[in-house]
Amino acid sequence: MVALIVFLMITYFFFQPLFQGKEIRQVDKVGFRGMSKEIVDFREQTGKEPLWTNSLFGGMPANQISVKYDANKLNIVSKILRLNMPRQAGTLFLYFAGFYFLLIVLGVNPWLAIIGAIAYGFSSYFIIILQVGHNTKALAIAYMAPIFAGIILTYKGRVLLGSVLTAIFMGIELTIGHPQITYYLLLIIIIYGLFKLYESVKAGEFKKFAFQSSTIIIGVLLAVLSTITYLWMTYEYSKETERGKVELAKEKKNRKSGLDIKYATQWSYGVDETLTLLVPNYKGGSTERLGSDPKLLRKISPEDREFIKDYPIYWGNMESTAGPVYVGAVVFLLFIIGMIVLRGWFKWAVFTAIILSIMLSWGRNFMPLTDFFFAYVPFYNKFRAVSMTLVIAEFGIPIIAFLGLNELIKNPELIQLYKRKLLIAFGVVVLFTAILTLIPEVFTSFESNKEADHFAKILETSKKSEYRLHIANIQGVRKGVLQADALRTLVFLLLTGGFMALYYFRKIKYYILIAGIALLVGFDLIPVSLRYLNKSNFVESVKMEKPFNPSFADSEILKDTDPDFRVLNLTVKNVFSDPSTSYFHKSIGGYHAAKLRRYQDLIENKIQREVNFLKKVFESKNLTPEKINDALSRTYMLNMLNTKYIIVDPNKPPIYNANAMGNAWFVKGVAFVQTVDDEMQRIGSYKSKKIVIVHEKFKKTFYKNKISFDKEGEIVLQKYSPNYLRYRSKTDTVQLAFISEIYYQNGWNAYIDGIKSDYIRANYVFRAMIIPEGNHVIEFKFEPKSFYIGEKISLISSIFLIILLIAALIFEYNKTRNRMKPENEIQAS
Repeated sequence: MVALIVFLMITYFFFQPLFQGKEIRQVDKVGFRGMSKEIVDFREQTGKEPLWTNSLFGGMPANQISVKYDANKLNIVSKILRLNMPRQAGTLFLYFAGFYFLLIVLGVNPWLAIIGAIAYGFSSYFIIILQVGHNTKALAIAYMAPIFAGIILTYKGRVLLGSVLTAIFMGIELTIGHPQITYYLLLIIIIYGLFKLYESVKAGEFKKFAFQSSTIIIGVLLAVLSTITYLWMTYEYSKETERGKVELAKEKKNRKSGLDIKYATQWSYGVDETLTLLVPNYKGGSTERLGSDPKLLRKISPEDREFIKDYPIYWGNMESTAGPVYVGAVVFLLFIIGMIVLRGWFKWAVFTAIILSIMLSWGRNFMPLTDFFFAYVPFYNKFRAVSMTLVIAEFGIPIIAFLGLNELIKNPELIQLYKRKLLIAFGVVVLFTAILTLIPEVFTSFESNKEADHFAKILETSKKSEYRLHIANIQGVRKGVLQADALRTLVFLLLTGGFMALYYFRKIKYYILIAGIALLVGFDLIPVSLRYLNKSNFVESVKMEKPFNPSFADSEILKDTDPDFRVLNLTVKNVFSDPSTSYFHKSIGGYHAAKLRRYQDLIENKIQREVNFLKKVFESKNLTPEKINDALSRTYMLNMLNTKYIIVDPNKPPIYNANAMGNAWFVKGVAFVQTVDDEMQRIGSYKSKKIVIVHEKFKKTFYKNKISFDKEGEIVLQKYSPNYLRYRSKTDTVQLAFISEIYYQNGWNAYIDGIKSDYIRANYVFRAMIIPEGNHVIEFKFEPKSFYIGEKISLISSIFLIILLIAALIFEYNKTRNRMKPENEIQAS
């Protein structure tokens, strides 16, 4: 109870603005609000889930954006565990509570476990992701510890409670929906399991291990069934995304499935950048500009400031970063101590996971291991941002740190036993940090690889001496940033070492040591966390509820009563990472990391070229309506996507595109092709509205139907919602209708006059279907079986798991109660 009160107090004070009705202005949450607007509006209006949205990338399933899985009753357990606090506050509380539970299961002193939990919760990356808006990632990380604790509890002999808790926490973890973090957790569990298996075989206890493992597996299967809707829909969708099978031949040269390795390793931690675990600003911290902090440039002359102010503080080699992965100087030193004093296989299991995660985080900087994992380790190539593997290190380091300190407190003689090793380890870390404080250029150059090339080029100009001074100023400011943090780390190392020495020489009692470590951990980690999440990050809730204000151009487009058309916004920095347009319209672009592969192929091979072409056109002088219309008539893919408006100036009316082809139309003919490459090559020409390109695998659809073009025929969209489209057709012949909607076979069903009918993929990513003669009603309904069947399975499984949890808790309560009874009372009963 004391631990929970401490955690609640810290959570309240750290996130006090949240409890006052404010919100964190999270970049990713702003993006989420943009891409989920159509989904949320539909939910509020109908009380149902649309499961599909057309507001980004032409259209995509909603389950990777925003879907409420109400059948899964583990959501109720999750809310209870978060104490129904504001989301980020609840996550911080779970960081603490989950890790505390793990340390208690591992046998750590409760007071030490409180300190360890606080140290874990304030690991810098865990706070940074709350600031930027990676809420599902943060929550998934929060459940890593209790899941691992449940598994350990099972192997310690408390099979029922341990396996049920594992199942409950794993079910919540899967419900959260961040498979990358869950994958890293599984790596930890697999490594732990292999070590445990070896030790069990060695001790002749394989049968016991097998039984305990089977209960864990059964529990995990129940967890999977409880979250089957999300998992099933995600599995269906993943096969159609960039993480699924590669379609185009030129891409197959690099891989058969999964992400492109260059894309996945864009965010790779530098090998020496790993030192941020010990010194947070070893590479400068975040990619904020030097000019963002006036204190950094106070010694630079005003004219020199102008030149260097836009360079980032960060000089690592990642594309960008919101901050470093820092576990704390105190925790890092305790980790080294733990590796020296702890005995047994468990520390080596955790250490193996830590080292593996560090090496995997290097990504493109350590390609032999990265290539191996991408090629041979199942599902590893589905994930990007390999630097994220460091969550394993952040998880494992404090485990070893506080297990080691706990061991020293229980057995002070270990200090004498390992005195030499401890002194050498302490001396090496302190000496390294001292050198880093005094002459950091021994270890780093204060410029990234990209900057090195850039600096070399500007030094070739006539202003060589002037630029040399500017570069020296940049490097000097960065050097000061590193030295300040290195000195800070050095102080914490010496203070921690001092407390340990006082305890060794019996100058202080163990509880004074614990109190001292608590203070050092707090003063070390919390101020670093406050660098990235503080009062300046909070805004009034209304600003987050409506993060975008419509421009004049947006307002003009919103006057159009046509229910379904698309918009291209050329005023945003990147059309294909823009949430703002999706907030108001059905966008050609959008903001999401898991696009349909075929749409991504379309972007890379067709749409991006047309976007670039239009940008050049609208940047040119002496534009006339005729020139604009001529340019738009040549953007065949955008027209096929029914891009009705182009925003070129937010303060002016949008450009109306008279060449947009509409929602649906009848075509004159079909051209069959044998390969997907032929599909891509043939689409997007002046014949786009007359002839459709169809892969030959759909040819059988035409055997029973002889189509004949009727120029008087028409097909008109009558009703639109994200998951439902109704058209009216009128034609005197059997015709082929082209539907300007994204093809997705895992849920979209077509009906003619209420009778389910076939439709095909056309022009690489669109829909087409044969329409009989006469007057008909054509409907497209998004009704994925994975959702409707999955929800029934989820309801039953999650309720069963909750009943098992209640039963396990009653069983544990009775067992504890019986242990506490006097012997004669037990016999009498």
